[in-house]
Amino acid sequence: MLKATGFAMVALWSLTACMSTVEVAPGPAPWVVNHTITITQPSEGGIGGQCLNAPLVGDAQGNMACVVIEASHDPSGQTSCDGPGWAPVPASDRAAIAAAKADPQVDPTPWNNFCEMVELPGSPSDPTSPKHLCENLAQQLLPPSVAGWCYIDPAANPPLGDASIVESCPPNERRLVRFVGRPYPQSVTTSLIIVCAPE
Repeated sequence: MLKATGFAMVALWSLTACMSTVEVAPGPAPWVVNHTITITQPSEGGIGGQCLNAPLVGDAQGNMACVVIEASHDPSGQTSCDGPGWAPVPASDRAAIAAAKADPQVDPTPWNNFCEMVELPGSPSDPTSPKHLCENLAQQLLPPSVAGWCYIDPAANPPLGDASIVESCPPNERRLVRFVGRPYPQSVTTSLIIVCAPE
């Protein structure tokens, strides 16, 4: 099981992180809440990333068996989730919301608005793809159009991403869920929940 460290590559958000082991079954495989990141102070610097002490599971193209859900309260209710790097939660991922609500380490009572942060598309081996750019370029070199999240694990086989991006992580946690572009939460106080299918 993964552990949250509170690490942020761009330390301009006030956040806390926790780990839980809640499982909710949407069908063939249960969802597992691995991290909950609560953000209480907006900033133009972005969210940064989350170091991990265990690898995520992905396919040959570097796509992870995880989703990132933004859970927040909006006075008008559910929003359109149309900001850069965000999308409505598809029906196939709705069970991730149930898993987030069942997490014993957070209070889901205020939540009435759920959006999904987009996992960047493309191949880690294609230097023009958004996924490759997220995995390998410094923040200041990324095009504004690259908005969403990617997974960086230089120790994977094959390696995913540039090792310099995770060098600030603890030595045994040099892998990262990285948030790039402007996938900023829609509310001032919000939670980002990383929910994964177990191996």
